[in-house]
Amino acid sequence: MISRRAGSGTGMAGGVAQATAAERLRDLARRCRELAELTAVPEVTRELERIAAALEAEAGDGEHD
Repeated sequence: MISRRAGSGTGMAGGVAQATAAERLRDLARRCRELAELTAVPEVTRELERIAAALEAEAGDGEHD
């Protein structure tokens, strides 16, 4: 039988996981922006910038350069 208490005490671990996921999203956004700077195709640049903004929004930054 699985205990209902199995998930108790995971609050801090859940917070760490969320922080790690948010950091990963911010890193991906940064990488998209770096790629956007390297491409000479305007449509690709705009799409990478949109992806970066969406990743940052998902991470909870709310920053849109």
